[in-house]
Amino acid sequence: MLLRSLLVLALLAVALPASAQVQLVPDENAVLVQRDIGNERWAINASLRDLDPLVITGNVFRPGQTPAFVWCQPVDVLGNPDDPRTATIVYDCFGSSACTPTFCPAWDFIREVQLPGAFLLP
Repeated sequence: MLLRSLLVLALLAVALPASAQVQLVPDENAVLVQRDIGNERWAINASLRDLDPLVITGNVFRPGQTPAFVWCQPVDVLGNPDDPRTATIVYDCFGSSACTPTFCPAWDFIREVQLPGAFLLP
């Protein structure tokens, strides 16, 4: 996927400051992202593997609540898919609460989410 390649190149080309909230993993198969969105803290990773490009997994932290586990599957790219800084990625997102020693709850559809491609870049 061209968008995946452009994301990797953009991440490699940017000098990341010590306070960066985005980091490419050493094997370049995922990007780790921590961002505040409103009063939520998103701690996610986006896959850069060819088998599951831009699939997002991670946690959303809300004040006074237990972390939500999220899994988001890309369903569309709006705008120019060749430019991750201006494209918007449309996701179907699912959520779940934590497993216990005897039970893992089901994943429920949360909603469609549109994230700018720049969300995954420093």
